Amino acid sequence: MLYERFAKTLFNSAIRILRDRMEAEDIVQDSFITAFRTLESYKQDAPFDAWIRRIVINRSLDKLRKKRPLFVELEDEQYAFNIRADEETGFPDKPDREKLEQIRREFIKLPEGYRIIFSLYYYEGFDHDEIAEITGITASTSRSQLSRARQKIINAINAGK
Repeated sequence: MLYERFAKTLFNSAIRILRDRMEAEDIVQDSFITAFRTLESYKQDAPFDAWIRRIVINRSLDKLRKKRPLFVELEDEQYAFNIRADEETGFPDKPDREKLEQIRREFIKLPEGYRIIFSLYYYEGFDHDEIAEITGITASTSRSQLSRARQKIINAINAGK
């Protein structure tokens, strides 16, 4: 039972990035194989489940990178504008169940780069420095991508009212 929940959590991480059930299942399976083959490289400075989750996320991103580039670096000037715009509109800190469902529906529609950053930040709990390390972008680009993702979601929800 515990293994099934853990595998489902890993699958959810992969599918949010890949948006393809078969690819997500393959990534999770390959990640478990990789984890057990490289078990000696596991350093106990992080929980074991976090280590495997990182493998799943990295493999999912690698799979997407093979298809096409995920992110475009943005100038700091563009980033500053987006942060101000986000602060003005306000993304809900603790949305209710209905708002969460609206966010989930709009999350699925996000462009790939935005969706990945949003997922890594909100669903996986990584901070911008960690996201930068995982994705190979700068922390400011991560912040900007997240801000733009939130803004797209807010605009879509407000348009649907």
